[in-house]
Amino acid sequence: YFWQKHAPPRPKWGKPMLFLGYFAQGLLATLVLRGVLTGLGLVSWSVGSINLVRALEIVGGCLAVAIIEEALFRGFLLGALAQKLGFQKGLVVSSVLFALVHLFRPGDVTFKLAYGLGLFLLGYLLGSIAWHHNAILASAGFHGGIILLNIGTEIVRFQPSIWSGAEREPVSGAVSLILTVLFLGGWKTFMERSTSREENI
Repeated sequence: YFWQKHAPPRPKWGKPMLFLGYFAQGLLATLVLRGVLTGLGLVSWSVGSINLVRALEIVGGCLAVAIIEEALFRGFLLGALAQKLGFQKGLVVSSVLFALVHLFRPGDVTFKLAYGLGLFLLGYLLGSIAWHHNAILASAGFHGGIILLNIGTEIVRFQPSIWSGAEREPVSGAVSLILTVLFLGGWKTFMERSTSREENI
């Protein structure tokens, strides 16, 4: 209702191909995180039996969560806040809100701080992607690539540590934080170079 009445000028929905490209990147980023944690012997996952109904549940859940959350946080909220505060401040505030909404779950203060930081960095990355491409579908694709594996697999062994996190949530661990920062830095560098190349041409 509020989006219809007070639609921010950007980001728009964007092209579906951006969803697919960033979906592959989100999937790859999640596989790298899981590969590192598995290699360290801290976490292992398993895939249960997959039939048609289960496959539809996984894909449907992945698309629903990614598109709804991105429409709210990177579409309406980021767009509205950026109009009022400027892009950088709007990005920070929308990322804080994204983290806070996910903290309504059991866990001590240390876990919630680490988990909140991980979610803030993820929100910051997703907001940067959506704003750069002026496309909610770009950030939704990356988010969807992450969610697909979270919905489609389950943790069978989790050894809490500073590296793996706590409460069976790898996003609260140092490996996830480091990889998110590296991906964000690499993505920004790549986009800046691409933009300068286009301007030179």
